[in-house]
Order: sequence, then structure tokens, then C-alpha cells
Amino acid sequence: MLSDSFFPLLFFLVSGLLLRPIRQFLLRHNVTAPNFQGNRIPHAMGLFLWLLCLLYLFMSAYYPFSGASGRGLTAAQSAGTDRDLPIAVFFAAVTAVFFAGWFDDLIGEKRIKGFTGHFRALREGVITSGVLKVVIVGMTAVWLVSYLPGGMPAKACAVLEIALMTNLLNLLDLRPGRALKAFFALVFVLLAAGVTHVWAGWLLPLVCGGIWLMPHDLRAKSMLGDAGANMLGFAAGCAFVWSAPAWLNTGAVVALIVLHWVAERGSLTRIIDQNRLLRWLDRLGRA
Repeated sequence: MLSDSFFPLLFFLVSGLLLRPIRQFLLRHNVTAPNFQGNRIPHAMGLFLWLLCLLYLFMSAYYPFSGASGRGLTAAQSAGTDRDLPIAVFFAAVTAVFFAGWFDDLIGEKRIKGFTGHFRALREGVITSGVLKVVIVGMTAVWLVSYLPGGMPAKACAVLEIALMTNLLNLLDLRPGRALKAFFALVFVLLAAGVTHVWAGWLLPLVCGGIWLMPHDLRAKSMLGDAGANMLGFAAGCAFVWSAPAWLNTGAVVALIVLHWVAERGSLTRIIDQNRLLRWLDRLGRA
């Protein structure tokens, strides 16, 4: 068995070899979109993150280490039980979320924004790719939460937390590096709360992929797209639900509801630009 320190390092180095080929693949097949400056760049780099998840499953099967055990994340810390979500089930759910975002990246209606816009279109008889994405993410979250101990109220809150965190990172993916910074901030919050095993298990491929993508994203040379942002938010939401203490999940749900209420009535970008600290963090590292 590989040591707990060597496997993540090996995976990180191997994963970096995939970035350039995937970026060239997207360019060659014209999977591009204008960035906030109007320049066309590869988007849907979530493909890179999803392939890293597959690579992780392959490598951990043949070169197992304790962080990649079949038990996956445990709810023991927050629910007093050892019922786990198998890691293969988690990555199957991530795959569903990836393809929902990939579909939206390729043919989605970009002029319709926010929950209100998509459901207004639905009332008019138009099923947008955004509505389909909400349905797929919601059903996937409900499926995963069936593995979680507890009654229906707790499971309903867990589904809400996963869905809102998924959408939040999608809302933040409007400026270079913003969604990735938010993802790493969420990982840091988990670590600060004592959830030290998460980064080396479920989130390892996404953390490694995010580190490799960050320089390209900050320089506005590539975009995560809905596929990437949704995967990051979904994975972070699952990590919170399964491993974070109850007080942290309660605070997260409240914060997510408030942020979505603000986003539906204004612009998160405007709020960030008006706050000196948030503006500095948002622009940190940009070319």
C-alpha cells in the first residue's frame, strides 16, 4: 500500500499531464466561449476535472491508500454513526452532475439567468437546459442523501445544502479564478473545522485539478464552465453534508439561502466590487 503522503503527490503529478491535451482537445473541437474580456477561450474545463475523477478511481483501485478506501466519506462526525457513502457511488453522482453541466455548456441558453429566469421560461412552456440541470442535480442529491442517516427533515436540509452549494459556485464562475477560490475556501473551512480526511479522499482529484487549472483560470486562458463549477460545488456540498459538524452545516445552509436571495435581486459581482477586502481577494493572482 502506498503511503498516505506519496499517493496524493503521485496523483498530483500524473494529473498535471492531462491538462494540456484536454485544453487542446477543446480548442480543436471549438468548445470555446468568450471570456469577460470578449476573447474566445476553451470552456467546459470540467472535462479535465471529471477525467481526474476517473483516473483517481483507477489509481486507487490498483494502488490503494487509506484515504481512498472503499468506505468513502463517513457521517460519524456529525450523526454519531459509521454509515458511509461509498466512494464509487459518490463519483457516479459526480458524473451525472458533470454531464448535466456539460450539456448546458454545449447547448445551454446563456441569455436566461438565475432560478427566476429559468422557471419563468418553464411557466411559458420552455424547458431550458438550466431547468434540466436543476432536475438532474436535485435528483442526484436526493439519491445520495438516501445513504445519509437521519429522518426526512435532516435529509431535506442536506439536499438543499448540496443543491445550493452547487449553484453558488456556478453563480461565482463569472470572473477568472473566482469559483476555484471559493472551492478552496470551502475546503479550508472543512479543514479548520477538523475534517482533515476529506482532502485526501473524495476531494483529492478536484483539489489537484483545481491547483493545475488555477493559473489558466486566473489569466483568463480557460474557463471551468458549468460542468466544472457544478462538479466543484456538488462535491463540496457532499463533503459538508457527510463530514462537517451540525453547527457548520446549519450555518452553511443559512449563508447559502442569503447569498441566493441576494443573487436573485442583484449582482454578486457588484457586491464583491463594492467591498475592499472581497475585491482584493477576487482580483488576487489575476494577470
